Amino acid sequence: MAMTRDTFRRHVDDVPTELQEEFLELQQNSSAKDKVNFLSLSEFWVIMNPIYPGLGNNALCVLLPFTATCLCKSSLSSLLTIKSKTGNKHQIECDLRCALSATVPLIAESAARKQMHKSH
Repeated sequence: MAMTRDTFRRHVDDVPTELQEEFLELQQNSSAKDKVNFLSLSEFWVIMNPIYPGLGNNALCVLLPFTATCLCKSSLSSLLTIKSKTGNKHQIECDLRCALSATVPLIAESAARKQMHKSH
């Protein structure tokens, strides 16, 4: 985990032998040093994975459980909020889908395109 989090502060001896060559190459990569400062850990390792597959796979295996746990907690929280607001409404799938979607709804634009009363 420490190698995943503090990649550029670690010593090569902290890394498994089979990954040391990739690790040294990564530490010399100035572009990677710049990216690690403004990307999240997950985003950084997704970008680095094709270039450094051993390190990338190792890092993503460490990070993946945290992402999945966070998404589950977020989903459960949204479900409980919707259930408390709607009572025992049986069809909450659409509401939950909207709550969990990363896409921001454009309600104002959709409403502006609709005409309130049709002209005769």
